[in-house]
Amino acid sequence: MKKYYFLLLVLVLNLTSCGKGDSRNSPQPQVESPAATEETKDPLKNVELISPSGEIIKVSIAYTSRDQSKGLQGVQPEEFEENEGKLFFYLKDSARTFWMPNTYFNLDIIYLDQELKITDIVWNIEHYTGSVDSEIPRAPRISSRHVLEMKNGSVISSKLKVGDQFQWKSPLTLQQTESKIRQQQ
Repeated sequence: MKKYYFLLLVLVLNLTSCGKGDSRNSPQPQVESPAATEETKDPLKNVELISPSGEIIKVSIAYTSRDQSKGLQGVQPEEFEENEGKLFFYLKDSARTFWMPNTYFNLDIIYLDQELKITDIVWNIEHYTGSVDSEIPRAPRISSRHVLEMKNGSVISSKLKVGDQFQWKSPLTLQQTESKIRQQQ
């Protein structure tokens, strides 16, 4: 009788584990923390620039032509904090003109070289909520690698000057970021 119960127990155990596979031999699903997953998927979303005075600027990067065309259009002043910026990330130096259609706050335009050193600054470019091309305020054409837009008069931007250099803080180095963008284009 004991032998019968033992066989029945073995049979039940085998049946209950059917379809589950042997956990020692089957690959386990990889579970990542939400923060790690986000960084791995797109480390360009988590970039900060550190100003020479140590203040942190949270930047979103515009590296596709679509994102660069859109810029800060449609963003309301209360949606864009003084410690935020839009970094236009380019892969080569060029003369650049920035203009502000459908914007709702004035901007400081900070021109940077490939090492994030400030080469020029245009202060207080007026916003323009319309889209009539001839009336849209434009910054002068200035050669640079990258361009950072910040709210005019923010505590951080008002301290900046030509020759200052930002530090890059991201899951990727500045060079790795450039390489990743090149691969996506």
